[in-house]
Formats: sequence, C-alpha cells, structure tokens
Amino acid sequence: MASVSAPAHGHVQVGVGTDATVQQLLSAGRVDKARALAARLGGEWQRVLEPPRAVDRRPVKVDGAAAFKQNRAWLLAHRDDREYVGKWVALKDGALLGADGDRHVLHRALAAKGSLQGLLFVRVV
Repeated sequence: MASVSAPAHGHVQVGVGTDATVQQLLSAGRVDKARALAARLGGEWQRVLEPPRAVDRRPVKVDGAAAFKQNRAWLLAHRDDREYVGKWVALKDGALLGADGDRHVLHRALAAKGSLQGLLFVRVV
C-alpha cells in the first residue's frame, strides 16, 4: 500500500490511503483540511466531518390570541348544542378534540393520544 503523508504546507495527495490521509489530518488537529478533503471525496467521511449544526426541535409556539379567538368562535357556534351541556370539552385552535362529563377522564384520554400542549379545557354550562 502506498504511503500517504499530510505535509505541513497543506498539500495532500489523494489516492490510495485516503482514509489514512484523513485520519492523519485529524490526528494533527487539522480538522479544516480534513473537512475540505472529505468534501472533495464525498461519502462517509464527508458526512462524519460535516460541521455541527443546531436544530431547534422545540414545539412551534402557538399564537395565543389567534387560538383564543378560534376556541371562542367554536364555543359561540355550539352554545345551543344541548349535547355538550354539563360536559367538559377540549378545544385546540377552534377544533373539538373531545368531550366528557369528567374532566379527568377527558384529560387522560387525550394524554394517551399525544400532547396536551395548546389544549383548552372548558366546562359547558
């Protein structure tokens, strides 16, 4: 197998032993050069040496005013529905997600289906 070196002046021979060249560059603390070489080569080294990136996985914030207006509109539209009188309803963005006479039963049922974030629980009187 051919010997490959990573000279201090920055020129690296690409060919046989490319993995060794990347490893030598990394061992010498020359991550930028190793990334540049990996970018030219593609493949696994390129993926492994990609610069880190931050990804925001927090839930999208709900516009509280808009959600309130949508939930209020649902309540007003259904205020004459005898079906919900005396029951707890769970609303999200103006949509009914469930109704039950016992708030705890409703809460548990919806929690089992997923997140409770952004839900409004209201007892219809």
